[in-house]
Parts: sequence; C-alpha cells; structure tokens
Amino acid sequence: GGVRPIGLFTGLLRVFMRALRRTIGEQWVSKHVPPAWYGVRGKSSEQAVWARLAAVRYAKETGGVALGELYDVTKAFDHLQLAVVKKWAERFNFPMILLRFLFAVYQAPRHFVIGKGMVKRVRPTRSTVAGCAFADLMMFNVMLGIHSQVVFAAPSAIVAVIADDYQILATGTSEEAVDTMAKADGAAMRAFAEADLPVS
Repeated sequence: GGVRPIGLFTGLLRVFMRALRRTIGEQWVSKHVPPAWYGVRGKSSEQAVWARLAAVRYAKETGGVALGELYDVTKAFDHLQLAVVKKWAERFNFPMILLRFLFAVYQAPRHFVIGKGMVKRVRPTRSTVAGCAFADLMMFNVMLGIHSQVVFAAPSAIVAVIADDYQILATGTSEEAVDTMAKADGAAMRAFAEADLPVS
C-alpha cells in the first residue's frame, strides 16, 4: 500500500542526481551485479536469450528437459515499497547517506493542484520520483534480494534478470527439472509477495 502521487524534480536537482548516479551509483553497481543480470553494461538482453537457448538445446541433446518461467512485475516502479528498498539496500551495502538523501527527496511533501488551487498535500510512502536517475538502482536492490532467495532455495536454477523481469530455467531429467523449478518458483513467489510486488 501507500500513496504515490506523481512528482518531478527541478532541473538543478536532476543534474545533481545524474552526477551522483554516474559516480557513486556506478561504483556500487559495478561491485554488485551478479552473473545472472542482463541489460547492464557489457551484458545485453540479447545475451540472456542466447544463453537460455544454449541451455535448452544442451538439455534436449543430452536427453533431458527444460522448464522455464517468466515473472513480470506489474507496474513495477508504482509498487516499489521504500521500506523494502531499505531492507535490501542495507543488506547489499548501498551507501546509506545517499539512500537517506534519496528517501528524503522521494518522501518530500507533494501537492495536488487543480487550476490555481491546491487540493491536497500528501507524503509518499512508496516508489521513486518519475525520471529519477536512481530509480533503476532502487529496483535493482529489491530484485537482488529476490534473486538471493531464489538461488538459495534452488542453486541449480538458471536465472536471468532484466530490469524488473525475472526468468527461471530448470534443466536435467524430468524429475530434476520439476524439483528445481518447484523450489525456485516457491522461493520467487514468496519473495515477490514479501516485497509487495505483483507479478504476472
């Protein structure tokens, strides 16, 4: 739950945020991107497709099977809970001074204005501000948390993450693939539910 009115940064703040993202943000990301992440520098989303295809072909050629599942977070950034972001940001050593600054900006009071009059003043409890240079890193923290739970439950699952899309592939004999997928799917669904992220 929570309130998420649309907000925009001033031009000066946008420039400042982009500068922080290119320096502190990039340094943090470079230390925390798992092999399963695609659509990031040096690993295109096309590589995820080819890697999955190779795994499926190998399973078929060796007499095994492959089971796949895709989790797409519905309106991902609209449902991003700041409390969940904080939980995983602390776990993955995101710079806390920067996180406090970002949360102060995200949770600054916003005003609904119709015509020339203010209708309502609210304080957001979820999501980032539209166009924020750090929005992807807030989602990245949460997806890292979900990913850590899946690989813990099913170490043999072949995972690919592209932004807010989470893919699981299980290969092997029929029994092995079903067992791996059951464990991975159960962990993923629990993790998405705990993060309050609806998936389809």
